[in-house]
Amino acid sequence: MFYLYVKAENCYMAKVSICKLCGSSDNSLYLKTSAFSIFRCNSCTNAWTDPAPVSINYIERDFHQQEISQKGKEIRKIADLPVPWQNSIAKQIKLIQKYLPPGGSILEIGCGEGILLKELHNIGYKTFGVEPSLTAATRAKEQGLEVVQGYFPTDGLEEKSFDLIIMSHVFEHLEKPLEILESAKNHLAPAGKLMFVQTYYQGIVPRLLGKKWYAWVADQHFWHFTPAGIVKIAEPFNFSELDREFSSLVYYNKGKRSLTNSIFLLMEKIFLIFPGKLKDQFHLIISLK
Repeated sequence: MFYLYVKAENCYMAKVSICKLCGSSDNSLYLKTSAFSIFRCNSCTNAWTDPAPVSINYIERDFHQQEISQKGKEIRKIADLPVPWQNSIAKQIKLIQKYLPPGGSILEIGCGEGILLKELHNIGYKTFGVEPSLTAATRAKEQGLEVVQGYFPTDGLEEKSFDLIIMSHVFEHLEKPLEILESAKNHLAPAGKLMFVQTYYQGIVPRLLGKKWYAWVADQHFWHFTPAGIVKIAEPFNFSELDREFSSLVYYNKGKRSLTNSIFLLMEKIFLIFPGKLKDQFHLIISLK
């Protein structure tokens, strides 16, 4: 971030940062810990981590296996994921079916072991994936999925060819998301669509847990998005909002007793009665105009 230093009356110099997503200097400190801070842009409503994460070699990482595997069990199918993740994927598929009939071509950037792609393939979509992790990409290929191991954009993907591109818990890991947004646009067919699945930092769980919210992941997440925020930064690329919905991604360690675990278990049970915008994850579809 670029920093401006301004003199405030009866106080020390105040630090004001410029939002790299929309260029606005209208922002505020949203959350502060001993290790990191979260700044919120009051113009686009997105937020960022300060200091920014260092670059991570995702080729050597395996996100699902390392971060959410239950008792080290290898993740290969949807049943291997925590129940909230399974429910979220089911909602994502219904949302996709609402706007894209079977036979349409779908690319998932950061597809992991291909769980979502496999489900979509099984109901008649043409599916393709890009995944940097060597081990996750291998598991995806073993399921018969067409997956390129590497980073997007990559050779072998034809431009102007996909009806839908999916980024699920990927956008926040990108140091320069606007560049990827432009590349994704170039790989979409006319009237093509982008779907984002993101944690929602303004939901009730992050509000209650504050700095203890598990999804800040300050060592990996450059950004923290809102649906309106993504729509705003996508508008210059000729995208407009098509649909949004909210879901629960409360995650906990089964069998482990802790106060945080107890909160997650409780929230999972009562999330059903909360209005959508209070949940901790959103699914957003934007479309080329």
